[in-house]
Amino acid sequence: MANEQGVSTSAYIRPEYSYYSFSQLLPFARQYMNIALVAQVKPLPKNASTVAHFTRVERLETDPIELTEGVTPNATKVVVNTIEATIKQYGRFIEYTDKVEDTSFLSVIKAFAPVLGENMGAVLESINATELCSGTSVVFTNGTQRSAVNTVLSANAIKKAIRILEGNFAKKITKQNNPANLYDTSAIRASYVAFAHSDMRADIEAISGFVPVEKYASGKPISPDEIGSINGVRFVMNNFVTKVADGGASGGTNVISTTGTNADVYCVPVVAEDAFGVINLTGYGAGKMLYVPVGEATKSDPLAQRGSIGYKVWHTAKILNENFVVRIEAACSGL
Repeated sequence: MANEQGVSTSAYIRPEYSYYSFSQLLPFARQYMNIALVAQVKPLPKNASTVAHFTRVERLETDPIELTEGVTPNATKVVVNTIEATIKQYGRFIEYTDKVEDTSFLSVIKAFAPVLGENMGAVLESINATELCSGTSVVFTNGTQRSAVNTVLSANAIKKAIRILEGNFAKKITKQNNPANLYDTSAIRASYVAFAHSDMRADIEAISGFVPVEKYASGKPISPDEIGSINGVRFVMNNFVTKVADGGASGGTNVISTTGTNADVYCVPVVAEDAFGVINLTGYGAGKMLYVPVGEATKSDPLAQRGSIGYKVWHTAKILNENFVVRIEAACSGL
């Protein structure tokens, strides 16, 4: 169908098809998205609001209230804070030509859903990871600032992160979101969770006390990317956490350096329950697939040689409590 100017308007898919089509991208996106599995998840706000509201209930005061017979004490006020996060829309499309063997609606989706879904997952997970690595609480493997870092992840750095979280009364994570819809939850062994770049796998596995995931006494891994735990912190590989090329110091022993001089610095966020929040990707209205089929001449495509397919998705990620996430900054061994 074309409008009066001869420009195709067939990019529109009826809402029920758009939602169904978008759902075909999700299995491919989920393979990259493990941060949302332990996040506070909110649906896309109604009425197209561009602000998501997350809640944080503050701890009650711990000063003892001595009771007097017959006298009702004053009620304790509960402080509930609302954390706002701006929702933004992201998208990408690809073109295909009339030489594609089968350009029917479902065949196009089948052909291009994998690459579009994987891209969407990577884009959104990079947003999640960047937010987690922006926290204010930080432990350096050596020195007191990033520019001094030239040593790899250590048990001592992990213990420091644990001490900070425990000192802030940060709860260990005891449930994870269902990967299929992010609404349902399932119980997991209580722990803090760390996300680390796969470059760091060898360093993590070499730390004394490392327990590989296949030797867990009970429970399942959070995701296929979980490799094991150290001192009760579960490590999940995630290649979207921040890596700062040459961000550290020189003089490290066999550490990765982009230019061969200063150490690259890797962010390893260690998170507790309700540390951060995200928008539910699987909720109705969170995303759409847009499809323009080959076969109709337009002003920009007078020989009807091209079609396109793409996605649009709303998303945000937000640290909800700075006391509940600690990022470790470390160098990484060169193999």
